[in-house]
Amino acid sequence: MSNKLKYEISPYLLQHADNPVDWFPWDEAAFEHAAVTKKPILLSVGYAACHWCHVMAHESFENKDIAEYMNEHFVCIKVDREERPDIDSIYMNVVQALTGHGGWPLTVFLTPEKLPFYGGTYFPPEDLRGIPSFRRVLYSIKDAYDNRHEDVERNAEYLSNAVSQIVNIDQSSLEEDQAILLRAFQGIKKSFDSDYGGFGSAPKFPQPLALRFLLAYYSRTKDPESLSMINRSLEALANGGIYDHLGGGFHRYTTDEKWRIPHFEKMLYDNSLLALIFAEAFQVTGESNYQAISEQTLDYLIREMRHPDGGFFSSQDADTEGIEGKFYTWDSNEITESLGYDFKSFSDYYGILENGNWEGTNILHVDNFSHSSTKHLGPAREKLFKKRLARVSPEIDDKVITAWNGLAIQAFAKASQVFGRNDYEKIAVETGLFLLKQVNTEAGLKRIWRNQATKQSAYLEDYANLALAFIKLHETTLNHEWLKQAYRFTIEMIDLFYDENSGRFFDTSVNQESLFVRPSQSFDGPTPSGASTATMCLLWLAQITGESKFSSFANKLLGSVGKALENYPLGHGNWLTVLETSVTEIKVIAIAGNKSDKAVNLLKKAVHSVSSPNVLIVGWDPSDGSNFNSPLFENRSLVDGQPTAYLCIEFECSLPTSDPLVLLEQMESL
Repeated sequence: MSNKLKYEISPYLLQHADNPVDWFPWDEAAFEHAAVTKKPILLSVGYAACHWCHVMAHESFENKDIAEYMNEHFVCIKVDREERPDIDSIYMNVVQALTGHGGWPLTVFLTPEKLPFYGGTYFPPEDLRGIPSFRRVLYSIKDAYDNRHEDVERNAEYLSNAVSQIVNIDQSSLEEDQAILLRAFQGIKKSFDSDYGGFGSAPKFPQPLALRFLLAYYSRTKDPESLSMINRSLEALANGGIYDHLGGGFHRYTTDEKWRIPHFEKMLYDNSLLALIFAEAFQVTGESNYQAISEQTLDYLIREMRHPDGGFFSSQDADTEGIEGKFYTWDSNEITESLGYDFKSFSDYYGILENGNWEGTNILHVDNFSHSSTKHLGPAREKLFKKRLARVSPEIDDKVITAWNGLAIQAFAKASQVFGRNDYEKIAVETGLFLLKQVNTEAGLKRIWRNQATKQSAYLEDYANLALAFIKLHETTLNHEWLKQAYRFTIEMIDLFYDENSGRFFDTSVNQESLFVRPSQSFDGPTPSGASTATMCLLWLAQITGESKFSSFANKLLGSVGKALENYPLGHGNWLTVLETSVTEIKVIAIAGNKSDKAVNLLKKAVHSVSSPNVLIVGWDPSDGSNFNSPLFENRSLVDGQPTAYLCIEFECSLPTSDPLVLLEQMESL
């Protein structure tokens, strides 16, 4: 018998619609029921691609005895963290305050007033290595709620106050920007794993935001250590088991320090950000393998993660047929049978062992990075890829998330510029048009789209990533409609999320549900924080529009993060890139001419041929009366009827030129 989740659109919630647990979605009906029945809330938060979420569901939520006890003594609420990042963020802070760590599934117990009084992550069905069983936790919570209710209330008040202080922490002002960037760089250097690349120890996450900061830092300082850390890390990621060597794309993280053993879920945001940093690194280094990895990752997204109408899906599961990684791993006999005489060279290169290199099976990885071509292994990879297609594929969470699609647009736009791929530009444009059509509703911007239905008002990160994506779409296409949309969504974002008194953005809008604290997260996790992306949008728009309000907002926001940037640089990678942008002169290349003119494209191509994080292209067609209004083109037009480029810094421009080589010389001289 189905529960109340059967009416939801989230694939994760629908996975639990037939549980014997009488799950509620997060809505007022659940809390009213808890208040009337005087039961505590059991809140379970997860996402569709989460391996341990599946494990706990199978062990506990599908167990009839456990489910019966949950239904009798608790009001049970299931939340998809990707739909409700505000709920996830707030209650994750609770669990981290209680236990010192977090993760999913997130399990939190609340009063009917939504105040947390206990929590954890995964609980096993039986006591395991110091972790209490889920049954024992349930019994203990019921006993405390019934017999020590005053203690529960005090704990709820204490935790709520503690989380409010974490969320609303008062940061010191940002001073001596370049000194802070230096100290942040030194902090990241201390965390760098010189043996295996990346940062810290196992489990290891790719940290593309930190790598993008290092690239921006290198662009300004030319410090060879920053480039060395980037190269070592990207080479390790490209070689490791974290990368899908047959189908392209990256898994979420690895459980070991050598990048060999992944948790096998694939996320849209990871793959968008990693494709982006590989493309940007190619611009700097010219390393052909970086181009290959970026393109293979984007091709994977097109092939397996794209809706026919244009949007990208959220994630791909780690498990198939109940076994983690089954789709991606290989028995050595399978490879022998498939490849024949090619078996030895393939196995030597990808670390294949007769008895397996992980739990009796093999994860493809490369032990020794080589800049030499592996084209000779291409036919073998193709054979195994086709053989893999016959397997049961991992399930896809096919909801479209606005913020993550904004990241995908940025990656495809950048790759189209760097690699000259018109097909990638087409994908970026189609995704932008899809979002404008499907999530840009009369009721406001929405976060989620699935099966022709939208859900959940957009959060700060949705607005910010969409606005930045549209700026990048203009830079790629020179179509002014994208600038108009970027400007419009940025103005809406300020109205809905910016707080004048504190000088910062909140993650939820003034119109969204009020929880016991209004989240305002500066931390850049696996995705950029909404506030850091919003600040980057403001910096770019200040250079395009000349409106001082945008730079004023940006400066206040940079001041609000204060010492956090140097105290925990790995957790503020995107903020550090934004700060790099603010301390370096932004070069705006204003191109006058018809966007379809070959001469315009040659000027664009010249700009894209060099790496500079602080270069922005803005186009203007004198024959088009619908151009976005920008002071960049006041008293500037074509020279001798030819498309013309102006290199501008703070709206002061160099002599106009129609020659791509002269434009490059001007860029290099400044």
